[in-house]
Amino acid sequence: MRETEGSPELGQLGFGELSPEGWLRERLELQEAGLGGHIEELWPDLGPDSAWLGGGGEAWERGPYYLDGLVPLAFLLGRDRVIERARKWVEAMLASGRPGGSFGPPSNPDWWPRSVALKALLSWLEATGDERVLRLMLGYCRYQLSRIDEEPLSGWAAARGTENALVALELWRATGEGFLLELAGKCLAQELDWDSIFRGFPYHRKTGAYLPRLPFRAAKAAMLALGRMKARNASKRDGDPPARPGAAEAERLKSKPLFRHYHFTHNVNYAMAVKRPAIELALELARSGAAARGRAAAGLRREAAARAEEAIEAALGSHGLALGIWSGDEHFSGPAPTQGIELCGIVELMHSLELLVRLTGEARFADRLELLAFNALPAAFTEDMRGHQYLQQVNQVLVTRARRPWYDNGREASLFGLEPEFGCCAANFHQGFPKLARNLWLSTEGGGLACSVYAPSRARPRAAGGELELVLRTDYPASGRIELSFEASAAAPIGAGRKGHEFPLYLRVPSWAAGMSASIRGGDPELLGPPGSFAFLGAGPWAAGDRIEAEIPLAIRVEDRPRGAVAIHRGPLLFALDAGASWSSLRGQAPFDYREARPRRAWNYALVLDPADRAASLRAEIDASPDLLFKAGAPPVSLKARGRRLGSWLLRGAQAGPLPRGPIDPGSASLGPEEELRLLPYACAPCRVAELPWSPAGRG
Repeated sequence: MRETEGSPELGQLGFGELSPEGWLRERLELQEAGLGGHIEELWPDLGPDSAWLGGGGEAWERGPYYLDGLVPLAFLLGRDRVIERARKWVEAMLASGRPGGSFGPPSNPDWWPRSVALKALLSWLEATGDERVLRLMLGYCRYQLSRIDEEPLSGWAAARGTENALVALELWRATGEGFLLELAGKCLAQELDWDSIFRGFPYHRKTGAYLPRLPFRAAKAAMLALGRMKARNASKRDGDPPARPGAAEAERLKSKPLFRHYHFTHNVNYAMAVKRPAIELALELARSGAAARGRAAAGLRREAAARAEEAIEAALGSHGLALGIWSGDEHFSGPAPTQGIELCGIVELMHSLELLVRLTGEARFADRLELLAFNALPAAFTEDMRGHQYLQQVNQVLVTRARRPWYDNGREASLFGLEPEFGCCAANFHQGFPKLARNLWLSTEGGGLACSVYAPSRARPRAAGGELELVLRTDYPASGRIELSFEASAAAPIGAGRKGHEFPLYLRVPSWAAGMSASIRGGDPELLGPPGSFAFLGAGPWAAGDRIEAEIPLAIRVEDRPRGAVAIHRGPLLFALDAGASWSSLRGQAPFDYREARPRRAWNYALVLDPADRAASLRAEIDASPDLLFKAGAPPVSLKARGRRLGSWLLRGAQAGPLPRGPIDPGSASLGPEEELRLLPYACAPCRVAELPWSPAGRG
């Protein structure tokens, strides 16, 4: 095995080239059996009343958000009833097309929701090749280009112009139509100046320091009321009403401090914006064509990756939590583990990271992706995915209807239910697991494959002409063992795949996995590296019957957190002290009711750790049922630890009080006797503490 120079050039596989299996397919099936499959029956905003289906109801982002996850879910599961549900939305969008090129609800001509709708339509086009969809998208992009100077991006569209540019670039890849590059450039130019925020991040304090909470909420209520009035007036007119601000008005809005602070501190906006450097890279490479190849392109990718990493680290430095995401309830709220994390922010940061891996070829972004995908995303749902949280907390000891110190969220934001708090997450969560599944494997130059995220799956290398499948079997992240086997495709002729096919194959070496090794065809294990890279395994020839066995070291890691606390990681999993959960229904019809959870046992413990080697104080225990990856109380892996109850650490209001400053003196009178504790994977513990104080091992 040998390393290649730089990062590989990566692309996305088609729907027919990748299949999730094991726990991830089970998660997609749960999504479909849960809220994903029933939300249209339960929620008018996604039911027949939706303006995106021709009704008189919600006419903004919720329908497109939902379809953006529904399309990949439908084709990954391959179920006709789910595909037909998605088709209904696509057909309604096609029917809404207007002679000038626009489409969607005429009562709301906002550029922003159409960016999301186009992302969903791109997936449909890829899966079906529907020429009508291609014509609609090209017609709309020509329409937007003809209007965008006089009616530029404003409001949410100006904060999220990267999404609009992404759609234009992806459509250019599919068609080669040059005007799409011009549109992408204008969208980036009209977006808020995220680059200056990334380079000199100014928001080191909570958002209230820049936008005092009470005046902000009053101003927001007034703006929402004005928006509703404009929408009502627009709905009384035919055609596409002139409701978009003109150039002078858009620039005036962008210059207002309230507007800028609001959008720059918004957790979801920031999660979307961090991929801007990669979109700028893609546009530059598209414009330069053959002029930016080889070393030149590799240098541009490294530069874009460094800028994106700088953007992510800037927010994490002041507002980061152990989950690898910043607080956002609804805006930046500092690093306290009791601040909220919005589900929309999680799925949008995952999408940004997926694109960053693909466009820069940098494995480090996949490390961040797995941290979110294996912890924050599943934790936001009930086990059956029939309820979700709008906000979750790293230290979440009460899931109740109560007033908490959120910046712009209400009393129900942490409940599990259909639509706790704002409805955006109820629509937008659908993209999380399906898009993760689409990015397990990526294509490489030469028709090869690169494994980006480790989960049970099948991938079909393009160079094999449909004759060969690469099957990944693993209990990861419970264990680090990865088994790869080449098999003849079921649809291939008998004997196909045995002659051997040449194509490059890469495995990701996580940044925390020094010592990862692999053996090919029963040979001696060889070290892969360096950590944080895609390791080149060779170019074959690969044939049916070939096997690769890899071992990812899953050492326990102790991360230092603010106030002298610690977070415990093993591989991509974050671990938490489980306080148990006693569930109760507040309202609504089961199983889609709104639920609270209260702890069944004490949560206020300090870990007892050896200061000389804190990780050695914890021991992993592997269960024999690794398919139960996110099952509360019965996880595939847990950690044994020692701890002492900390009597001075109590509730403050409806949540855990501020973390005591640590390390805690082992002679402190507030510490109880030493006990054995069990730490569970974060997503297995609805009532939990994952940023913990600690005390040096000593006298008790």
